Amino acid sequence: MQPSRKTPARKKSTSPSKITKAKAPSPKGAMPPQPKTSAPRKTKVKTPAKRAPKPNNPPKRTAAPSKKTPPTKRSAPAPHPPPANPQALALAHHIAQQLLEKKASNIIVFNVYNQSSYADVIVLASGESERHLSSLSKHLWESLKEKNVRPISVEGTDVSSWVLMDFGDVVVHLFSPEIRALYDLDGLWSDAPREYFH
Repeated sequence: MQPSRKTPARKKSTSPSKITKAKAPSPKGAMPPQPKTSAPRKTKVKTPAKRAPKPNNPPKRTAAPSKKTPPTKRSAPAPHPPPANPQALALAHHIAQQLLEKKASNIIVFNVYNQSSYADVIVLASGESERHLSSLSKHLWESLKEKNVRPISVEGTDVSSWVLMDFGDVVVHLFSPEIRALYDLDGLWSDAPREYFH
């Protein structure tokens, strides 16, 4: 008998879909491939500034020396002016007495030494009528003439309800009651020292 010939076994064929490509071996020492990732952003970290170490015994602060001003000499206080002009007051008192003798009413002597620039003393008096005021002014003229005192000026002697006699430091006003109330010189000098003659 003739020996049977063995037919070589057919290798199983694989479909192309199942065939996978073999991965090429990586060279020795090479790192395996890694997925690509974005590089992290570098952020600057602020480091606190270094402070100088405090000394254990800091120097004490001393106040700046104050500039002492030399003591000033106190000036003596100015002397106070006299409360009145004594000569003017004496003349005003004499005038008030003369008016009182001739029946003048509501006689007041105002001391305006520190309040008025044109007189030191003002005398106010009232008469019953214009004729009475005229006689009062004439009597003053004559009585003061004996003492060598004459008025600088006289206004309103001719039948007037207001007679003004200027003796320099003393000014005399003779009124009728109505005119005196109208012009109210008493109220004008209400804060001045006064003397009443009755």
